[in-house]
Amino acid sequence: MPPESQFSEENTANQPGDIWALGVTLLVLLTGKHPEFFDHKIDVEKAINSLKDVSDNCKNFIARCLEIDASKRIKAEELLAHAWLGCLDQF
Repeated sequence: MPPESQFSEENTANQPGDIWALGVTLLVLLTGKHPEFFDHKIDVEKAINSLKDVSDNCKNFIARCLEIDASKRIKAEELLAHAWLGCLDQF
């Protein structure tokens, strides 16, 4: 659940929330465990910085997905153009 849904009465099913969920999913896939819920940016940075053997592009991709401020969170179109996804062309 994205952080903005904790402070809002309105329906938060939207693209920023989906992008947040993608970031959390990537953390789960890379670590094998669900991250602690984080309310502060430092906790997000701590989770990302704890990733071992993960490229800087991947860490940046996840960090952009887990931007606490939904209005600053990366958009789907920007994610598709991200350098980390560009490396998939190699396969």
